Amino acid sequence: MGGLTAPLFNRRRLKADQERTVAESRQALYSYRKTVLSSFQEVSNSLKSIENYEHMYALKQEEVKALNDAVAVANDLYLVGRANYLEIITAQRKAPDAELELANTKKNIYRGHQPVQICWRRLEKISQNN
Repeated sequence: MGGLTAPLFNRRRLKADQERTVAESRQALYSYRKTVLSSFQEVSNSLKSIENYEHMYALKQEEVKALNDAVAVANDLYLVGRANYLEIITAQRKAPDAELELANTKKNIYRGHQPVQICWRRLEKISQNN
């Protein structure tokens, strides 16, 4: 008799357990969604950053080429007597700075790829667990 009446007397406790389980599953779902959304946001931001750095890299390459051409022109003008030596030195001083900025931009492109790889690994790990 006790086995038949136990569910009736424990109804509140059973109902509370069921609601707790439902709430925990919702919490896990929301946590999962939050992780996925934040990972996609990080990937999106990183990809946009990479795109911006690649555009900047192309512009820096043009700048380096223009400055190297300016050094050659300054040398030619000096040889024909149309420029002084200070103009050659000034042109030569700007070129290495631009090449250093070009190298730093390339490094930033590489650094931009790291968060993307980390986020994709995180998403793969989550999808394998579910």
